[in-house]
Amino acid sequence: MPATHVMVPGGGNTYIQIGTSTGITLEFMSAFNDQPGKAVGQATDIQPIGSAYPIEIATPYAQASGTIALTVWKTWKDDGWVSAFMYQNGTDFGDENPWSGYASAHGQAIGKPCDLREVLDAQRQLSNNIVVKKVEKASDGNDYRVVKYEGAVITDIAPDGNVKQDTMTSSCTITIKYTHIVTTTL
Repeated sequence: MPATHVMVPGGGNTYIQIGTSTGITLEFMSAFNDQPGKAVGQATDIQPIGSAYPIEIATPYAQASGTIALTVWKTWKDDGWVSAFMYQNGTDFGDENPWSGYASAHGQAIGKPCDLREVLDAQRQLSNNIVVKKVEKASDGNDYRVVKYEGAVITDIAPDGNVKQDTMTSSCTITIKYTHIVTTTL
């Protein structure tokens, strides 16, 4: 790909990292959708009676949380939401797995919450300390832009029981809410 000033995601130059401290690159991701937080209220015109125009516009001074929807493919070993947080290159990535010390109440292996309720429980035990980053590499291969999603919390997991007929794949959507973003360029 020739060098360009326009960001063109994909092609191996954009990836997501999730974990507990630095984050491990998320494998088997098929889609990433980020809806940044919007203003918590509407702007209000301050317009005295008899005035032809507003004399001021009062704007909200706060932003609501943003929402990330990650779609990951299911693997043979685990459901998509489990494998999304546990493996790098097909092997367990140990302590960076957000659930590494969690013991399921339903007899699952250590570090494998079996459903959304257990994910929420495991997350509370971690004090909601999930690191989510989007790393974008420029086409010249030298510049990086890192978007870190602060205050990230998993709020929903939707394991899709459907199989796509054309590719015979199945996916899962993980919803994450976050408070704000911090962007750095390297």
